Amino acid sequence: MGESPPFFVTYLYQNVLSFLVRTRIAAGRRVTYVSVEVSHDAGTTMADIVQSVQRVTDIMAEINASTNEQSTSIGEVGQAVAHLDQMTQQNAALVEESAAAAASLKDQSVRLSDVVGTFRLHDEAASAGRAAPLALQR
Repeated sequence: MGESPPFFVTYLYQNVLSFLVRTRIAAGRRVTYVSVEVSHDAGTTMADIVQSVQRVTDIMAEINASTNEQSTSIGEVGQAVAHLDQMTQQNAALVEESAAAAASLKDQSVRLSDVVGTFRLHDEAASAGRAAPLALQR
């Protein structure tokens, strides 16, 4: 019996060998499963990052559009203020012209009053008791 191993040793060797092969295959499957799971998680994380970058890009585009709208609005406000300034200057010139015209009218009315004041109305008919036209005397 020294030449061939006893039946129990052969049986034990085959079972241990089978166990080792199964364990190695199972470990390989686990490594493969873990690798697939890690790859899936990495893919999900990358998709989340891409979505976040897209959201940031969209927000930046909205900010850019808002900035352009504000710039346009500020330009329009600047034009409106310039127009108001021009109209204010025109109104100030008209006020000065009106004041000068009013002073001139005052001077003319004073002179007209002085000229008219030199004339006297004489009512001859009132003193005679009959109706007659009024005559101007100088």
